[in-house]
Amino acid sequence: KKTIEQLLNIPIDGTLEITFKSFQDIIDQLGGITTKQYGHLDGVDALKKVRNRSREGGAFARTEDQREILMEVVNEIREQKAYQDVYDFLKESSESRIVIPKIRFALFSAYALIRRAGKLSFNDVHNDVIPGNSQLIYTPEFKKELYYWIPDEAKINEIIAKWFS
Repeated sequence: KKTIEQLLNIPIDGTLEITFKSFQDIIDQLGGITTKQYGHLDGVDALKKVRNRSREGGAFARTEDQREILMEVVNEIREQKAYQDVYDFLKESSESRIVIPKIRFALFSAYALIRRAGKLSFNDVHNDVIPGNSQLIYTPEFKKELYYWIPDEAKINEIIAKWFS
């Protein structure tokens, strides 16, 4: 949270952390999800897809899969009106941590519904990759070169201005 707030210079109101186990459990609790790319997936299969490091297209293709699967989880929660069940699971599970007060979550949801005239649509969700480039940089503590993504701050500021102004 702190790193993202500093990098993007925006406040983060809440966070959600889940383990691989709770990721699978949530999907299975929903009865699975259906993606355009892979069809119907249960929790085990969805986890295999989001962790697949051998995917053609490399890391960027894998993160595309991760975004698609995450959006389908959110869509399934919405379609089943399973907000409370999933929120309760996240609060009670030792395999997850949600840090957003329930009242703040409720106010955010109410605001989103009012702003969208009662319709929540994930077609309006926009994803961006932090612009930058990759570099191998010698890292003394590991005594070898490691892969780093070096953000392009000017392009980040353009994205922030576009979406948060």
